[in-house]
Amino acid sequence: MKGTIITCVQGMVEKKHGAAAWAKVLEAAGFPKGSVFVPGGDLPDDKAMKILTSVGPSTGMSMDQVMETFGDYWANDYASKMYAPYFSQAKTAMEFLLGMDSLHQRVTKSTANAHPPQFSYESVTEKSFVMVYHSARGL
Repeated sequence: MKGTIITCVQGMVEKKHGAAAWAKVLEAAGFPKGSVFVPGGDLPDDKAMKILTSVGPSTGMSMDQVMETFGDYWANDYASKMYAPYFSQAKTAMEFLLGMDSLHQRVTKSTANAHPPQFSYESVTEKSFVMVYHSARGL
């Protein structure tokens, strides 16, 4: 898994629960205190999943709450800053979301070991659609 996911999780945990909570997540996941993750770096999926599954017990959130909070933080704090040029290219949220596969292809084209998710779309109408997430990791 790319370090950008874990970097985002770290930012989310620290913003919502503080640096001590992130230290607790690392400890629960078996990482040394102060471990650093680089957005473009690689982290084996099993180790990344240990971090992700340690967030809930370390912060008192259910896994549903963790995923909801992550999605909100990713879209509104992390990705909107980290990938601002891509956000600004779309005129509407729908246009942005319908272009996610293309966006992932462009962003990861020169990234070693990138396995981004893919999306399919159902019930596309003028104003609504269902976006389906597909991941080789089974996420």
